[in-house]
Amino acid sequence: MASKAMSGKGTVLSIGENPIVEVKTFQFSGGKNDTEDVTNSDSTGRAKEFIVTLLDSGQLKCGGNYVGSDAGQLALRDAFKSGALTDFGLVLPKTAAQQTSGDKFAFSAVVEESNIDVQYDKAITWSGSLKISGVITFTAGA
Repeated sequence: MASKAMSGKGTVLSIGENPIVEVKTFQFSGGKNDTEDVTNSDSTGRAKEFIVTLLDSGQLKCGGNYVGSDAGQLALRDAFKSGALTDFGLVLPKTAAQQTSGDKFAFSAVVEESNIDVQYDKAITWSGSLKISGVITFTAGA
């Protein structure tokens, strides 16, 4: 059977209503459920027991080519400077079965890191880290 894997080309990261141009990398990481050990004298056997307490949605690390005039990159830097909780969206490319749009992820985050890398023999790039607050809302593409 042929693979249904797909390329990330065409993925769009937006801050508010502004798409961020020329993004090359997107990586959700660090999502986890916190747990609490609730093992007690009434627990059966010798195995520990746990309950889930809080969800940490983690972060989105991203980066790309620096375009100083891009409204999305400017908004990202402004959000970093202000420290404000900001709405973001990530839309994946359409699959062969999707007609209108690809899968969507919506979330609020604080821009935790904002970096610019300048080297004389390379393209100027930017990178950042978005610390996600609350849950990531997933909407399947159509």
